Amino acid sequence: MTATAVLTRCPAWCTEHVNDIDGSFLGHAHKLSTDIETACVYLNQSDDARFIDIQVADLDMGFTPEHVVQLIDVLVRAVWMFDPEFEYAADHDTDGLWAAIGKTVRQAFADASSNQFDAAMLLGISQPEFSIISRGMGVRTFTLRELAAVADFAGITLTELVSDIERNRR
Repeated sequence: MTATAVLTRCPAWCTEHVNDIDGSFLGHAHKLSTDIETACVYLNQSDDARFIDIQVADLDMGFTPEHVVQLIDVLVRAVWMFDPEFEYAADHDTDGLWAAIGKTVRQAFADASSNQFDAAMLLGISQPEFSIISRGMGVRTFTLRELAAVADFAGITLTELVSDIERNRR
């Protein structure tokens, strides 16, 4: 009896138990909602493993860039739920500076009719990394060297780019 109680002690995030066909306890689970109708994310934990399960019901639906960003945000939340010590952007961006930087950088590339792939190549980072950082969801913001490259690309000085960031921060 004690072994079963210890085995089924739930982590704080658990909202449902996963049982085997015979009804025996297999592990803990929690569903995280997404804004994508055909996709969901599950946290799963059993005796020997912890994993994040992404389920997509209709692959023919196609994912827009916005869907991908929403899914990344849910995955970051899932990782944080597994490991509360995981750094989340909100821990670092308490005054909204990173969000303002991301908005300004996205706007600079949009004004130049450039996409995220081109922006990432210019900055020497991956497109998913650009997407995460430019939305203030990562655990870092753009470096000064990257911001200088954005300013150069936009045809303005770094000082002008910083002024635009400050305007977006308010």
